[in-house]
Amino acid sequence: MSKKLIPLALLVCSAVLPFWLMSTTLAAPQATTRYVATTGADSGNCSSPASPCATIQYAHDQAVAGDTIQIAAGTYVGNVVLNRSLTLEGANAETTIVDGNGVGSAVQLYDAASALTIRRLTIRNGGAYGISSGGQTLIEEAIIRDNRPSEGHGSGVRVWGPTTIRHTSIFSNTGLYGGGISVSGPLTVTHSVIYNNVVEQAGGGIHLNGGAAVLIENSTISGNQSAASGGGIHLGASGATLDLRHVTITANQAGGSNTAGGIGSANGTTIRLQQSIIANNTGDHQCSQFNGTWQSLGYNLASDGTCQLTGTGDLPNSNPLLGPLADNGGDTLTHAIGPTSPALDAGDNATCLATDQRGRVRPYDGDGDSTATCDIGAYEYGSTDTPPPPQDTRYVATTGSDSGNNCLNQATPCRTIQYAINQAFGGETVQIAAGTYVENLSVAKNVTLQGADAATTIVDGSQAGRVIQMDFLPAYDLTIRNLSLRNGTGGILASSGRLWLESSRVYANDAGGAFYDEGGGLYLWGAAVISNTAVYNNQGQYGGGIYAVGALTVTNSAIYANTASESGGGLQSSLIGGGAVTIQNSTISGNQANTAGGLDVTAAGTAVTLRHVTIASNQTAVGSNVPGGVRLALGVSASLVNTIITANGGSSQCYSNAAFTSLGGNLSSDSSCGLTHSSDQPDTDALLGPLQNNGGNTFTHALLSGSPAVDAANGAHCLGTDQRGTARPFGPACDIGAYEADGSEPPPGAQYRVYLPMLIR
Repeated sequence: MSKKLIPLALLVCSAVLPFWLMSTTLAAPQATTRYVATTGADSGNCSSPASPCATIQYAHDQAVAGDTIQIAAGTYVGNVVLNRSLTLEGANAETTIVDGNGVGSAVQLYDAASALTIRRLTIRNGGAYGISSGGQTLIEEAIIRDNRPSEGHGSGVRVWGPTTIRHTSIFSNTGLYGGGISVSGPLTVTHSVIYNNVVEQAGGGIHLNGGAAVLIENSTISGNQSAASGGGIHLGASGATLDLRHVTITANQAGGSNTAGGIGSANGTTIRLQQSIIANNTGDHQCSQFNGTWQSLGYNLASDGTCQLTGTGDLPNSNPLLGPLADNGGDTLTHAIGPTSPALDAGDNATCLATDQRGRVRPYDGDGDSTATCDIGAYEYGSTDTPPPPQDTRYVATTGSDSGNNCLNQATPCRTIQYAINQAFGGETVQIAAGTYVENLSVAKNVTLQGADAATTIVDGSQAGRVIQMDFLPAYDLTIRNLSLRNGTGGILASSGRLWLESSRVYANDAGGAFYDEGGGLYLWGAAVISNTAVYNNQGQYGGGIYAVGALTVTNSAIYANTASESGGGLQSSLIGGGAVTIQNSTISGNQANTAGGLDVTAAGTAVTLRHVTIASNQTAVGSNVPGGVRLALGVSASLVNTIITANGGSSQCYSNAAFTSLGGNLSSDSSCGLTHSSDQPDTDALLGPLQNNGGNTFTHALLSGSPAVDAANGAHCLGTDQRGTARPFGPACDIGAYEADGSEPPPGAQYRVYLPMLIR
């Protein structure tokens, strides 16, 4: 065909095309705005603000791709199901609310070819997700909260298409993985806060699935909880990548063992950190240091050494001294830093973002050295900022008041310990003045409870429950110092986390009839370290003084006069999966049980170490194979060194289905404890004085003049002090047992004035 004829042919063809086909071919319909208000009616096309529609879903059905649905202030109940590209825009997030009514996702878009923008809206009460989208998604100036699946998966935001979230708050959502955000594709989060979300598995704040590539800048991830690793963020599958830049990750909690409270990761994942804070999260570590590839781009701060901070300007093992999560300006909550924070002016201007999370200009000369330098984390301390008050101590006194009190001022303390615990953030100390507090305490956070001293600061359970009970999961860490805990239906029920019990007294508690009737003094689910503490006059079915399911270390302590109706009068260890029980410079005395009056270890795989321990005068039933001192189950291994086991009732001092290993310097009043080392003394009377106050924090049995234990320990395993803190050795060599004699002790048969502990029932 001639080229001259082509235009004519096209003209002829176009002349016969239907007009509607020509119009759709030549120009697409223009995008428009649709209007919705609670006062509207679902009729018409919603295109006039004077006659808005009543529901977002109806407006969607009238809209074409690219339209904006303008939503007036009000609450809109029901699910919004999208199948085209749209913008949902509210008046502002505080007043314009989409409520999913507890069913499905509040807003959902599954079409990967479509785009969704959500602006100035609150999305809440989804029965699965708040927002679920597989398309290109933008969420800004929004609030995503209180989305709680009735079962199975759920979270605030579930996205698998390219997504940007900015100037948004995501909080109080729950799910299985990724309480705040669950992501499988590219995601950028800026100037946002993700806090107080909870999951049953991993990734309390954010969970990255395989293929997710996530960049977070100028944002805060705080107070999220997971039952497994990654309280703040978890990278759950190979191929996921995470980049952090000026991010603060703090006060998140992870349960279970070997967990990361801040960032958890799987093998095959990549984490890059720059000018960020990962600190004061609760878990075994801040980061999963042995999983994935970790790379520091410099100028990061962490409160332990697990985040692989080896770059320029990094500050591992540092406390950033953060204020509480609060409104410090801007449109999202932040943790402020002050002039004393090591994060102040510790960043790098070369890679510093232009503003902080609040929109404040970076850098600012916070330390007054005439050089403006960026701060590490999401918050830049500025000239108009008020330094955060010290947030590490809450105060309690019997003369205080709980009403409207944050317990931060020592001059105006709170009245009850429980109220102060409730006000405290994770990692803080509750300082308790001398007095008696009749309370049953519930602890569900990482906190320290510290009294004036154990003689004067008393928590009395009034037989109304455990004196202190911790949530089992997530795993919390609790430190108790300088307190007496008495008169509970059990003393302490500790969580699967860790307990430090220091310079305290646990006495006159009876777990009989309690749901967990083991451990009259202490029931320990997780690991525990007990030091300079007396556990006495407690009762339980197993482990009258202590019942331990986790690893246990006892030092410079006394466990005495406790009663178990079954076994383990002083202490029973039933470690799940095995573990370690270490006791040193301690006394186990005068306890009673049907079997194993002193120490009972029942779980195969447990490794027991006794070093400078005195186990004496414990009582048990009379019968064959019923030891009064120590009983070890089949599969338990035990190492003894410089230890006394003597004068215990029952058929023998020790009983074991596995041989004891003696490292020498041990003494026993019979031959049942496997004392085969050349320096051991089986079948020997230790010549002990009565259990009493011989100095130090806890009761001891003194070695009487002429005791064969004096100067007879294995010097290679001698501890530097005895149970009382008295220096070892006194004389030519260390003494066996928990007490180091100084030569002033009376001979056998001398008169003693014995001080018995006071019982309170």
